[in-house]
Amino acid sequence: MADPLLIKFMLAAENGAKLLDRASPFWYRHIDFRQLSMACGGSCILGQVYSDYFDGLHELGLTDSLAVTYGFQIRYEDWKNRPNAFPALRSYWVGEIAQRLTADQLR
Repeated sequence: MADPLLIKFMLAAENGAKLLDRASPFWYRHIDFRQLSMACGGSCILGQVYSDYFDGLHELGLTDSLAVTYGFQIRYEDWKNRPNAFPALRSYWVGEIAQRLTADQLR
């Protein structure tokens, strides 16, 4: 049976990637996988695209709660007892980025 929290992360990353596609085309080309950490404001998706998590929120017009909806953040309640929460969210973002990089190569 699928873990509902992981499904939530997967859908959130998908929605966040689509939002970035509209707001900042080719955003995925700026992501350094070696540095990517969803738990760190400077090396998360928004941190790498907009220089800082909070700058990214501002540029996209998002609140912290909306950041969760788009997979840029995890609610405290979701990660406090789940040490794999941030790595799991990261893996879904890596998948979204990989899809876009692959599509670039096919063009």
